[in-house]
Amino acid sequence: MRITAVLPYYCYARQAGKEQTRWARSPKARRDLLETAGASRALTLDLHAPQIQGYFDVPVDHLYGARCCRTFRQLNLPNLTVVSPDAGGVERARFFAKKLDAPLAIVDNAAWTWT
Repeated sequence: MRITAVLPYYCYARQAGKEQTRWARSPKARRDLLETAGASRALTLDLHAPQIQGYFDVPVDHLYGARCCRTFRQLNLPNLTVVSPDAGGVERARFFAKKLDAPLAIVDNAAWTWT
């Protein structure tokens, strides 16, 4: 039996750097969970960095969301707005906004306060 894990959003992918001693790297920890659950292949969409594919020991199919633009345009959604969750995603969000002829919004994480 073959199980393909479909990951439209790979959370914490940007935390791929070295963390404190004895702490698991977040993307690697998620990979381990998927593989322990029996995934024999992974399908991802718009990874923050393509090198994240290297964390997996199973084959990874990295797809790009640009192919979805035609479908969204056909839906003719009113008030469609493309939102970038942070400054790092602006380039990709701007690409989608232009393809969809939609306004672009950017979340300013610096304005958030964490308690």
